[in-house]
Amino acid sequence: MTIGDRWDSFGFFVADHVDAMLAYWDKDLVCRFVNKAYADWFGKSKAELVDVVTLPVFLGTVYQEHKSHIDAVLRGEPQKFDTQFRDSLGNVLQLLVSYYPHTENGSVAGFFVHTVDISSLKLLQSTSQMFATIVNSTSDGIVSKSIDGTIITWNKGVERILGYAADEVIGNDISIIFPAQLSHERFELVNRVLSGEHLEQYETLRQRKDGKLIHVSITLSPVTDDDGNVTAITKVIRDISLQKQQETELRRSNERNRIFVQQAPNALAMFDTNMRYLAASHRWMEDYGLLGRDIIGKSHYEIFPEIGEDWKQIHRDCLAGAVNQCDEAPFERADGSLQWLQWDVRPWYQNEKEIGGLLMYTADISRQKEKDSERKRIQQILERTNQVARIAHWDVDARTDIATWSPIANEILELPQGYQPNWESVLSMFQKGENFDNLIAAAKESAEKGTSYSIELSLTTPKGNQRWLRVIGEAEFRDGKCVRRFGIIQDVTRSREIAAQLRKLNDELSAILNSGHVSIISTNCEGIIKTFNQGAENLLGYTAAEMVGKESPQIIHVAAEVEQRGEELSEQFGRTIQGFDVFIELAKHGKYESRNWTYVRKNGTTFPVQLVVTAIRNDEEEITGYLGIATDITDLKNAEKETRTLLEITKDQNERLKNFAHIVSHNLRSHSGNIEMLLTLFAAADPSLAQNEYVTLLMKASENLKRTITDLNEVAQVNLSTEGRLVSVNLCQRIEAARYNVFQLARDAGVTIYNHVPEYLMVAGLPAYIDSIVLNFITNAIKYRSETSEPYVRLCATVANGYVILEINDNGLGIDLKKHRSKLFGMYKTFHQGKDSRGIGLFITKNQVETLGGKIEVTSEIGVGTTFKIYLKHEEG
Repeated sequence: MTIGDRWDSFGFFVADHVDAMLAYWDKDLVCRFVNKAYADWFGKSKAELVDVVTLPVFLGTVYQEHKSHIDAVLRGEPQKFDTQFRDSLGNVLQLLVSYYPHTENGSVAGFFVHTVDISSLKLLQSTSQMFATIVNSTSDGIVSKSIDGTIITWNKGVERILGYAADEVIGNDISIIFPAQLSHERFELVNRVLSGEHLEQYETLRQRKDGKLIHVSITLSPVTDDDGNVTAITKVIRDISLQKQQETELRRSNERNRIFVQQAPNALAMFDTNMRYLAASHRWMEDYGLLGRDIIGKSHYEIFPEIGEDWKQIHRDCLAGAVNQCDEAPFERADGSLQWLQWDVRPWYQNEKEIGGLLMYTADISRQKEKDSERKRIQQILERTNQVARIAHWDVDARTDIATWSPIANEILELPQGYQPNWESVLSMFQKGENFDNLIAAAKESAEKGTSYSIELSLTTPKGNQRWLRVIGEAEFRDGKCVRRFGIIQDVTRSREIAAQLRKLNDELSAILNSGHVSIISTNCEGIIKTFNQGAENLLGYTAAEMVGKESPQIIHVAAEVEQRGEELSEQFGRTIQGFDVFIELAKHGKYESRNWTYVRKNGTTFPVQLVVTAIRNDEEEITGYLGIATDITDLKNAEKETRTLLEITKDQNERLKNFAHIVSHNLRSHSGNIEMLLTLFAAADPSLAQNEYVTLLMKASENLKRTITDLNEVAQVNLSTEGRLVSVNLCQRIEAARYNVFQLARDAGVTIYNHVPEYLMVAGLPAYIDSIVLNFITNAIKYRSETSEPYVRLCATVANGYVILEINDNGLGIDLKKHRSKLFGMYKTFHQGKDSRGIGLFITKNQVETLGGKIEVTSEIGVGTTFKIYLKHEEG
C-alpha cells in the first residue's frame, strides 16, 4: 500500500485546498504523494507524478544543486532553502523549499516537501532595498515619524542638513529640530496633514545640532495602512539657506538699482518685463514733462501712447537679451514737438540667466547735436562713474601718456576740483611698501600682457588724511599693442574703519564677558543658565561647569528678597509673579531693570550687587533668553554707610547754611512777588498804563529779578551741599548710570555714547555731584550734536599729578572760543539758539567741579566738536 492509501479522505481534501505545494518522496526518491497545488504549479496531473516519477528525473538539471539537501534530510536533518525554478511556462520563479524527514521504526522512510512561491516577496525586498538606496543617496533630507512625533527613519541627506546622525535621533521626538519660537508648528503641520492636506515646499526654519537656525523647505505626506488610516508621516527637508541668501541679496540689489536710478543725474528709467515703471530719475521726469505725475507701476505705453511699433520691437528684442544703442535719433511727441534723443536700452538681470526687465537711458540732445567726440567720451565716463558711489574712473592714452579721471577722484584724493591727473604726484602720495610695489608690478604686467588687477593700498592726501583705496586696472590692445589703460579707484576707507571698529567691538565684548569683576549670566527662556563668565565664577565661587545647563539664577539669590519682589510685581501687574519670572518680568515687556540684590556665594556668604536684566532677542525681535549683569557694590554700600555717618555729623552746619540761603531766597522772592503784584494791580487799575513803555520795562525787570533769584538759589545750593568729607566714587560706574539715564534721549537723537573710562578708577567727590557733572556734559553734547555726521560722545580718563583727568569729547556744533572763552562758564551765557538754553548749566557744573577741588579745561572748533577736560582728585585704592 502506498503512502497515499494511508491518507484519509479529509486529509486529502485539506491538502488539495491549501495554497502551499505539498509532496512526499520515499527513501528511494520515488514520488508517493502530491497535492493539487504542487501538480498544477508544475503543469502535471497527479497520475503523471504519483508512483511514477523519481526525484532525479523530476528535478532534472537542478538535482545536483539540491542533492546536498536531499542527502541531509534522508539522514533525518530538516532542510529549508531558497532556490530558483522555471515553471511550465518558462518563467523563472523564486521558491522557499522545506524538507521534513519521515521516520518509521527509527529510520527515515522518506520526506515531506513543502514549497512556497516567494517571487513577489523577493521583488518587494529588492524594491525596498532600491528605495532605501535612493533615500540615502539623495541630497534632500528624508524623515519619517509616527503620529506622536517619534522619529522612525533619518536618511543621510538630513544628517548633512541638520548635523544629527541617525542613531542620535531615531526614537526621539521630532521637536529637537524645531526652534523654540516655532514649537507650535510641530502640531499645526501634523494636524493639517491628518486633515487630508498635502503640504508641499512649506518654507520655515529648523535648528541644527550646533544650534544654528537654517531656512528649509519641507514637504509632508501621510503614510496610510490598507484601510486608509494615517500611521506615519514622511517629511522631505531641503536646505534653502543659500536660496534665501540669494533672494535677500537680489532684493537688496534691486533696491540699490532703484535708488541709483532715482538719484541718477541723467534721464534713466527702470522697467519690469511688462514695461511697467519700477523707478525713474528726476531728469527723466523733467525731460519728458512728467514732474508731479505718479508713474511707478504704470505701463510705459500708457504714459507715452505715441510710442510706435518700431520702439516696441526694440523693447521686445532687449527683453530677449539684446542691447540697443543710438547716438542720435528724432522722436516725435504726441503734441507734435520733436526731440532728438540719444539712448541706451539694455536688460537688467535677476540672476545670470533671468532677465528682470529693462534699463533705459536717454539724453535729450536737441540742443547738443553738434557735440564733438571728446564730449561723448566724457559723457560715457560720467555714466559709468555715476553707477556707483565714490568710485572714480581713470583712463590713460598709452600712446600719448595723457591721463584723465572723473571728478570724484579729486574729492577722494582731496585735490582741487579741476585738477588734471599727474601720476608722479599721485604716486608720491601712496605709502611705500609691499602693496605699492605690487601695484607698480601689476600695472606693468597689465600693459605688457593684458592682465587685470585689483589691489588695496593706503595713501596720505595733501591735507594729511589717510585714505585706503582699491585700485582696479585693465588694458586695451589694438594690433597687439597696448593703446589704453583704464580702470577705477574706490575709496574703501570707511569699510576698513567699520571692519576695525567691529574687531574692536568684538574685543571689548570679549573683555566684558571675561571680566573678572562683573558677573555676566545668560539663560534660556525657561531660566536655565546658558553662560556663566569668569567674573561670576570669581564672585560666586561656582564653576561654569556646575551651573551651565543645570541651574537657574535663583540658586544665587536670597529667597526672601525674591519672594518680596514677587509680591511687588504681582501687585503691579495684577497677577501672581514668582520664581524666575520675578527677575525677567520687566524685561519681557521691553524694559530693563537695574536693582540691588543680595547674592549668595557657594560657601553661603552673601554680598550686595547691582543687577541689570535685559531680554536677548533674535532678528525677528523674539525673545530667546535673558542676560543678567551684576556688579559687586560692597565697597559702594560701605561708602554710602560712611557717607551717611559723615553727613549726620555735618547736618547741623549744613542746615544752618541752607536756612540762611532759604531766608535770603524767600525774602528776596517775597519782595519780588510784592513788586510783581503791585505792578499787576497798578496795571489793572489803569489798563491804559499797560501799554506805557516804562511800565512794560518795569514788569520785564520784575520778571528778570524773579528768574535771577531762582538761579541764585540753585547756585547757593551748590555751594552749601558740598561741605564735609568727600568719599571714593567709582567714575566708570557713575558714567554708566548717566548713560542709562539718557539712553532714550540719546537713541532718539541718534547719538552714540562711548565709555572708555577704566572700571577701577576712583575719584574723591560726592556721588550726586559726579552724577550732575557727567550728566550735564553728556546732555549738552546730545543737545548740540552734529546734524551732518553720525554724532557721538566719547568719555575716557587718565591719571596725572594726583588728578583723574576725565576727557569728554564730541563731534557736535562746537563753540567759537576766540569769541566766547572768557564767558564760557558765566551765568546766563548761551552760545547756540536752543529753546531750552538758560546759560546756567555750565556755571553750576564749574562750581561743582571747583567745590570738589578740581578744574575744567576746554578746546573746541566750530563744526568739528568740543573736548572738555575735568580734573578731579584721584582716590587711590
